[in-house]
Amino acid sequence: MSLAKVPKPEELLKVDLRPPARGWMETPADFRPGTWCYSALPKNLKALGFPNPREWQPSDADWKLPANWKEIILQGMKERLEKMVGRPARDLWVRKITCAGEPGASIPSTKRRIEEAWGAKVYDHVGATEVGAWGFECADQPGGLHVNEALFLVQLEDLETGEVIEEPGRKGKLVITALDRIAQPCIRFDTKDVGEWSEERCPCGRTFRMIKGGVAGRADDITKIKGVLVAPSAIEEVVRSVQGLGDEFEVVVTKKGDLDDITLKVEILTEAESERERITGVLKDQLRLKTNLGYHIEVHPYGSLPRYEVKARRFKDLRKV
Repeated sequence: MSLAKVPKPEELLKVDLRPPARGWMETPADFRPGTWCYSALPKNLKALGFPNPREWQPSDADWKLPANWKEIILQGMKERLEKMVGRPARDLWVRKITCAGEPGASIPSTKRRIEEAWGAKVYDHVGATEVGAWGFECADQPGGLHVNEALFLVQLEDLETGEVIEEPGRKGKLVITALDRIAQPCIRFDTKDVGEWSEERCPCGRTFRMIKGGVAGRADDITKIKGVLVAPSAIEEVVRSVQGLGDEFEVVVTKKGDLDDITLKVEILTEAESERERITGVLKDQLRLKTNLGYHIEVHPYGSLPRYEVKARRFKDLRKV
C-alpha cells in the first residue's frame, strides 16, 4: 500500500466498528441459473468417452447418478493416486506431506513408504475435533510429536488405574484440556489416544514436551492377547517394514478353547510372489521380535483384502462375539 492510500487518523475514527445487524451465517443461499456450472450435452460426453452421459442440470432433484456413485468416486480417486505414485508423483514437485487421522505418519515403515512413493518429507500432525490440533512434528523430526503446551494442557493417565503419569517410559491415555476454546470449552477431555512422554529434548530448540513415537494407538484398540498388551500400530509397523508385502492387512483374534488365537492376513505384491516363503518367514520372525507373539499367517491375493474409505478397521477381536 502506498502512503497516499493510508487512511488519515480522523478518517479511521469514523469507521463503524459495531457488529452487523445480521450475522454472516444468516445470509440466505441463492440457488439460481448462473450460480452453477451447466452440464455438458450427452453427445459431447460420449465423444470424450465420459461415463454415464445423460440429460441433467444441477437444479434437478434427480441427478440420475448410478446407485454406487460414492464407490465409483472413491475408486477413481484411489486409481488416480496409484497412477501418480512413483515417478509421476515426484514430477508434481510435492515436497512436504502432512498426515493426520491415524498414527500412520508416526509409524516409521508407513512413513517411509509414503516418502518413497511421493519423493517428499512426511510429517505427522495430531488433534481431535473436540479439542483441536494439540500436537505436531517439527522440521527436525525427532521421532515424536511436540505438545502445543501454549494452548493445551495434556496429561497422561495409566490405562488401568487412571493415575497421572509424569515420567517417561510408561504408556498412558491422553487427557486434554483446551485452553483456547471459548465457544466450546473442553476440560480434561478423554481422547482415548495412547502415548508416552519422551525423555529427550528436541534439537529444534522448542521446550514443549514430546510424545515419544507419536500416538501409539487408541485405548479401545489396545487389547491383551495371551497376557501381552498389543497395539494394532505395532503390527502395522512390522507388516509395512517387510519388503514384498502390500500395504493392507487384517488381524483377527479368536478363542480356541481357553487359548487366544491370532490370524494375520496379508497380501504379497504380484512381482514378489516367487519369494513368498522368504517373506512370510521374515514376517513371522519380526512379529515375534516386536510383539512377543506368534501368528497364523494367511496370504491373500493382492487387492483382495478390504480397503477403507476413512478410518481403517484392520483389527478384529472376535473373542467376545
